[in-house]
Amino acid sequence: MLEEMKAVKIGLFLVMLTLVFGISMGVTFGIAEDSMQSYISDGVTSHAELHDE
Repeated sequence: MLEEMKAVKIGLFLVMLTLVFGISMGVTFGIAEDSMQSYISDGVTSHAELHDE
């Protein structure tokens, strides 16, 4: 019984770690969305010859 619980604990830990990582990435990109969009659009306008019209 304890061995089965050990495997479940490892799986639950990995699930929680993945959820926390995903939520934190979403929050980070949500907060920095405007600065990321302006950075990308500035790069596209400064190197217009490399991008499709």
